[in-house]
Amino acid sequence: MFIVRLIASLFLLAVAGYFLWNVWRGYAKAEGSVWQRLLAANKQSATILVSAFASILAGIASNLDWVGDLIGQPQVGDYLQTLVGNPKTVGVLLVGLSLLTVFARNRTL
Repeated sequence: MFIVRLIASLFLLAVAGYFLWNVWRGYAKAEGSVWQRLLAANKQSATILVSAFASILAGIASNLDWVGDLIGQPQVGDYLQTLVGNPKTVGVLLVGLSLLTVFARNRTL
């Protein structure tokens, strides 16, 4: 079970890292206001921007229990389980929906 959790955590972090890198790279290249630069970083699509933001948040939130254990605060993981159930499951579902949304939106651009 530990290996499955580790693989899920690494997958979520990889997807979140990819979206974060992609947004940062596009933002640095673009010019204009903050909103114009964020849109330019995401192919002028607010849908892709929101999906990328959701994936980044899912990657972070699903690993908060691990961070809590790392810093010696297991109460963080208990609180997250009380709040949303299993944070890994919620993270995987949110990242899956975000990837599906980005894929669908890229097909229409």
